[in-house]
Amino acid sequence: MEKVTMTVKEAAVFLGVSKDLLYKEVRCGKIPHTRLGATILFRRDTLTAWLEQQEKQSVS
Repeated sequence: MEKVTMTVKEAAVFLGVSKDLLYKEVRCGKIPHTRLGATILFRRDTLTAWLEQQEKQSVS
């Protein structure tokens, strides 16, 4: 079974940003995530869709 969620560290690598920037975006509600207790998790497919949406908005 393939893992579908990523930790902050894994998501930061996936997005090519620092963990600090990712935490900031989470606090501001700018990036899709979920919390499981104190753990912040990101779904790979949701981040991919979010990235695609961000790209479309940047050229319109």
